[in-house]
This record gives sequence, structure tokens and C-alpha cells, in this order.
Amino acid sequence: MPDPWPPTYKRVFTTTIAESKEESIKDEEKDEADIRVYTDSSGYEGNVGTAVVLYRKGAKELEKILHYHLGPLTKHTTFEGEAMGSILSAWMLQGWQEVGKATVTSYTDSQAFIKSMGVRKSGSGQYLIME
Repeated sequence: MPDPWPPTYKRVFTTTIAESKEESIKDEEKDEADIRVYTDSSGYEGNVGTAVVLYRKGAKELEKILHYHLGPLTKHTTFEGEAMGSILSAWMLQGWQEVGKATVTSYTDSQAFIKSMGVRKSGSGQYLIME
């Protein structure tokens, strides 16, 4: 699949990967974003699924949750599940009026997915990254 982005394309987001679990926890504690979205995916009992939760700044309870069952591990990968978690995050945020004015941080535990966001070539699951 050819690169669909023009050479001048610039991402409107940044990605970071903490050096350790402890550093990740400290970074998250300092995060002042208005909205935080957490995603996680897994393969369990032969199937792949993903879940997304959204918290607003200052809220004690989660605001919204979405989950999606991709299907059997024979047809899908956990990487696809992680990518689908990001897509669900975007869907979740689309309907919110204040998102255009709010800061948003999205958290995932998949370094492979984070790194793939900067790759401009075809590969397994890249169709989901493009989405």
C-alpha cells in the first residue's frame, strides 16, 4: 500500500514512551489534561478484544467506557486490538463539544502501537493505523 500522506504531512499529536513503569506512573500523576483516555487490549481464550475508558479532570469516576470484540486470534492480532482501542478513543471524543477546547491525553501500554504511529510504510495492521 503506498503512503497515503503527502510529504508535508505533520501529525497533530505527540507520542512518548516512558523509560520505566515508575516513570510512566510519575508522568501520569503530573498530567494536567482535561480529558484522559486509557486503552487496553488482549487476547483471551482465543479471542481479541479492546476496551477504552474516559475520565474528566477532577472526576472520581469514569465518564464513559467502550469495548469491542474483534474476533478469534486465528484472524486477528493483539496489535489490531491496540489499534482498534485508539480508533474507539477517537470515536468516543468526536461527539464532545468541549474536546476542541480541551487537552486530551491517551494512554496505552502497547509500545509497538505507539511506535507504529510514526511509521510511513505498509505493514501488518497499518490499515488500522491509517484509520
